[in-house]
Amino acid sequence: MERPIDYLRAECLMLVQNFETFWAYYHQSGGHLFDQECRRAADLFLSVLDELTEKDPGIKETFYLELRGAAAEHLEKLQGWAKSSEPFPFPRGAFSRFALFIYLWEVKEYLVDKLGFVRTLPMSLTSEEIEHSRHVVRWKGHLPYAALTGDPNKLLREASDTQTIVVVGDIRRSQDLMTYSVNPQDFSQRMVEFITVTRHLIDKYGGLFDKFTGDGFVAYFNEAVCLTAGVDYVEAFLSFIYEELDFSRDHFAEWSKCLRKLPEEEIGLAIGADMGKIEFNDLDHHLVAVGEPLVWGARMEAVAKANEVIVNNLLYGTLAEHVGFEFEHRQGKTKTGEAFLGRVLVFNDACDFEPAVPASAQPNGLRAA
Repeated sequence: MERPIDYLRAECLMLVQNFETFWAYYHQSGGHLFDQECRRAADLFLSVLDELTEKDPGIKETFYLELRGAAAEHLEKLQGWAKSSEPFPFPRGAFSRFALFIYLWEVKEYLVDKLGFVRTLPMSLTSEEIEHSRHVVRWKGHLPYAALTGDPNKLLREASDTQTIVVVGDIRRSQDLMTYSVNPQDFSQRMVEFITVTRHLIDKYGGLFDKFTGDGFVAYFNEAVCLTAGVDYVEAFLSFIYEELDFSRDHFAEWSKCLRKLPEEEIGLAIGADMGKIEFNDLDHHLVAVGEPLVWGARMEAVAKANEVIVNNLLYGTLAEHVGFEFEHRQGKTKTGEAFLGRVLVFNDACDFEPAVPASAQPNGLRAA
């Protein structure tokens, strides 16, 4: 049975608003939330729009189309995106948000007018939203997804006033991996895999990623930042290194099988860690972290062997409260010859450790599993 035109208009209005709801989450999370749901909602809206256009061609002849001549292009881009795996309909996420907002605003205004609604729909593109989008773009390379829903600048101020566990990682014998790999492509592929998994695990447990150092990384598990992922920062640190070492042992063992020449030392990831106050600053769009724990985290890493985690004294005192962990002494010296004592953190069968489950990774959390 042929459906009345006003039925189609009402259905189109409902579906366009359904799409916008999913799109708001999708866009603000950088394409992380509701990916398939958002594409499906766009596809449903476009299908009823095509059906409505046969009876009411005016919906594609809006003021926006006459003024800009771009509505047809936006529809084509949206249709292509809905059936693809591209992150956004247009090359840039910010322009996708702006272009769709303008076009969908026109569609809704047209439908509201034709349906004879007395109360119009509130629609706006605010400066607060634009500013939030700018913050997301600025900080998504450092902060976990769960932390991007608030004010990153405020969060960094809170992070500077709370406790931080500094994690410094370094690949032992990385030069041999590069020199004796079967080919440059193999080296690149395996290094990218290491980087990708490491970044994922830092984000999973609410860590703050600083940088890759060429053959290592620097990250932080801060009390305030980890709370945004719903996990205690000490538990987050332990969960990260547990999974990171589990992955890296296998990763570098397999990588070593493809080398023309093996070094005398074992190839693998060495980690040093310390805890204390770190001051986080945004200087000319660069994250700058300053604090003594950074220095001592690097010193602990310098005396660690492949597949080891060495912690400094204050962190050792905190971790020693966890039943079942074992620690081995490791002596070292600073560049000026000052002796220090680190502790090798050992995960064994007796500790029965289970990684934490961040709230943001649970089904009802802020982030999709």
